[in-house]
Amino acid sequence: LERTLSDLTSRELRTKSIGIVPVGLTKFRDNLVPIRTLSKEDAESALEIADRYRKKFKWIYCSDELFLLAEKEIPPARYYHGYLQLDIGIGLIRKTIASWNYFKNKFKRFLKKNKVSPVFVTAELAYPLIKKISDEISLNWAINSRVIMVKNNFFGDTVTVAGLIAAKDIFEQVEILPDEHVVLSMNLFNTEGFTIDNMFIDKIIEHFNKKVLFVEADFTNWYICE
Repeated sequence: LERTLSDLTSRELRTKSIGIVPVGLTKFRDNLVPIRTLSKEDAESALEIADRYRKKFKWIYCSDELFLLAEKEIPPARYYHGYLQLDIGIGLIRKTIASWNYFKNKFKRFLKKNKVSPVFVTAELAYPLIKKISDEISLNWAINSRVIMVKNNFFGDTVTVAGLIAAKDIFEQVEILPDEHVVLSMNLFNTEGFTIDNMFIDKIIEHFNKKVLFVEADFTNWYICE
């Protein structure tokens, strides 16, 4: 990591920004070079190295996964300088927290108007944040809300990001009651509306009898299917 940052911050490259993320490993690694997942100590070391380089190069950003793995607080918004690496998820948790606080009253009115009892579907990484949001809905707004954490059987349990949840895993692990709506993040789908396991969005809507609420990953927009 030190060598990589040294290379990327050289004046000749004129690098605009750098994102540091832990290696993503699936269960499909037969006959491949052995690579292990990062430990808490690895994440702490990566954050320390990045901080040293950030003293001179402010546009180096560590992923949300590294902070969570190291059991460190997610940085404030100013750390991300406008979220230059948001496309690969860096800063998404902080942006979601900020957007939720800004839009939550509007979201509450939407839920009440449409009589929606939300069942949020997420993965391990975002579960603590989504659980906190769901609890706030239940406790403060008198709206029944809950969260289902989906295990990634499609890629393996080392994959913990919500954007890589397969439709097959959702179908197998998520059940809702007649008065509930499943809440799915739009980052489950590509720009053509397909999940990572090639399931078109209409199939998911059909599976849940049109009881689906789609929400942007950072809570800046949402829409319902009826």
